[in-house]
Amino acid sequence: MINIIRKAEKKDLKIIAKIFREEFAKHPYNEKWNDENALKRIEHYFKGSEIFLIEFKNQIAGFVIFDIFFWYDGARCMIEEIVISNKFQGKGFGRK
Repeated sequence: MINIIRKAEKKDLKIIAKIFREEFAKHPYNEKWNDENALKRIEHYFKGSEIFLIEFKNQIAGFVIFDIFFWYDGARCMIEEIVISNKFQGKGFGRK
């Protein structure tokens, strides 16, 4: 199903921001991100978090953003966002 999961590159940020903006504009979030602010948010994540893309047939189906932090008993991972583009929803991409 998924062709590849790869680490996001700077060249990917605009399409990630577009997916982010479109999906968070929907119910129940109804967030009012514009292109500029969505890109700033994704650039902020890119500087301090890990972003991995889900690709299917050479298209970005979605992405996951997470942070790795250290706690008293070792490293932890906290998922910040999992976002799947509308045209790929309901196909198991988020579950995978």
